[in-house]
Amino acid sequence: MRQVSELEGPAGRAAPWIALAAVLLGAILRIYGMGEQLWYDEIHTVVTSVRQPLATILTHFPSNNDHVLYSALANLAINAFGETPWAVRLPAVALGIASIPLLYLLGKAVTNRFEAAAAALLMALSYHHVWYSQNARGYTILLCVALASTHLALIGLRERRAWPWIAFGVVAALGAYTHLTMVLAVVGMAGIIGLHLLVERRGFRLADWAMPALGFGVAGLVTVALYAPLLGDLQAFFGDTSQGVKAASPAWALQELVRGLGVGYATGGVVMVVAVVFAVGCWSYLRQSPMILALFVGPGLFVFAVSALMQRPTFPRFFFFMAGFALLIAVRGALTITEWIRGRLGGFGEAVRPWAPILAVLAMAAVSAIILPRNYGGPKQDYAGALRFIETHRTPGDAVVTVGGGATYAYLKYYNRPWRRLTGVADLAAERQTHPAVWVVRTFDRYVMKDERPLYDVLQASCEPQIEFAGTLADGDVDVSRCGAPR
Repeated sequence: MRQVSELEGPAGRAAPWIALAAVLLGAILRIYGMGEQLWYDEIHTVVTSVRQPLATILTHFPSNNDHVLYSALANLAINAFGETPWAVRLPAVALGIASIPLLYLLGKAVTNRFEAAAAALLMALSYHHVWYSQNARGYTILLCVALASTHLALIGLRERRAWPWIAFGVVAALGAYTHLTMVLAVVGMAGIIGLHLLVERRGFRLADWAMPALGFGVAGLVTVALYAPLLGDLQAFFGDTSQGVKAASPAWALQELVRGLGVGYATGGVVMVVAVVFAVGCWSYLRQSPMILALFVGPGLFVFAVSALMQRPTFPRFFFFMAGFALLIAVRGALTITEWIRGRLGGFGEAVRPWAPILAVLAMAAVSAIILPRNYGGPKQDYAGALRFIETHRTPGDAVVTVGGGATYAYLKYYNRPWRRLTGVADLAAERQTHPAVWVVRTFDRYVMKDERPLYDVLQASCEPQIEFAGTLADGDVDVSRCGAPR
C-alpha cells in the first residue's frame, strides 16, 4: 500500500484540532433534538421488541424490522430512564457520536491526518448522519462496525497477529447481530481480502491465511451463537416468500439513494458535482491501494447484488454503513481537484498553497451545513400533529379511520386510538352512510397507491384535503382529509 504523506504547514497543524472540533460539534448536533416524536419504524421497534422483556428480545425475532442488538440496548435505556423518545434513541445517538472518532482513526490508517480530520468534520455536519443518529434503529451500530472491522482487518494484514483478527470477528458478529445485511458485507470483505492475499502475496501460503481465517471463523461462530435462540423464527421469516416487496426493490433503493444526495438543494447539479468528486477520489485510492478501495465500496456492492438476486426488500438505509468510506473518498477527491486547480493558477496558486486544503474543506463543510437546519425543523413523521388536529376539529359523531399500515399501526398500537382501518371503497361508503363526516388519516402514499389504489382514487376524488403534516422522512407526510356524508 502506498503511503500518503502528511501535509505540512497550517493544514497539518490544524488536523488534530479539526478532529476534536468534529467530535464536540457532532455530539452537540446529535443530542439536540433527539427527543422529537418517533416515526413508523421506531414505533414498530418499540411496540414489537423494545417494550418486551430482555429475555424475549434475545430469543424472539418478530420481523426483519427488528435490530436485535439495538433493541436490547434500547430496552436497557428505557428501563433506566423511562420510555421516552430520547431514551429509545440513546444507543443510536451514542454510536453516532462514536462513529466520528472511529472514522478519524480509520482515516489516519489509510491516509494523512488532515484528510482523516476533514472526513470526521464532514460526518459531524452531515444531514444524513444526524438523521440516522437520531433514529432508534441499528444503523449507527452498523456504521461503527464497518469502520472498526475495516480498521482491525488492515491492522491484522499489516501485523499478522491474532488479536486484531479476534477483535475483528467479535465486532463483525455484533454487526450481524444488529442486522443480517452485515453478514453479506462480511462475506464481501472475506472475498476482497482473499483476493488480495492471492494477488499481493503471489500465491497461497498457509502463514498468510491463518490469521484472516481465524478472524472470519470467529465472526461466523459468534454470529451463530448469538442467533442460536432465534433460529426457529429466522427460518420461518426467510421461508416466507411473501416478504419480497416490489415497492422496496434494489432498483428503487438505488434511485432513492441518488435522490437523497440532493436533499435540500434546488437542483440536481449537486449530485453531478458529488459524482465527479467521488469518481476522482476513487481513482486516487485505486492508485494508492486497490485493496483499500475494494474494502470501502466492495461490501456495499455485494449487499446490493445479493439483495437483487434474492429479490429481497432493499432500502437506502441498508447502505448507511458505507457513509464513512464515502466521506474519505469524497475528501480525497475534493482535495485532489483543489490541488489540480491550484497548480494551474500560477503565482496566486503558489501563494495560497498552504491554505488551499483548509479552504477546500471549509467550503465542503459550509455546503454540508446548509441543509442541517432541516433536521430540526420538525419530526421525521408528525403523527402527533395529525392526532391533535383531528381531536380539535372533529365533531361528536364523526368517524376517524386510517388507510394503509403506516397510519393504522402507529395510531392503534402506539397512540392507543381504536380507529378502524379502511380496506376498500365499500368500507368508506359504509362509514359515510352512518356518520356525519369521516376523517381519514394516511401516510406512505407510495404503498397506499400500490396496495389500495381504488380506495386512494376515491379519497382523492370525493374527500376534501384538510392538512398535510410534513416530516423529514421521504414519503412520510401524514395527510388528513375529511369526507362528508354522501348526497
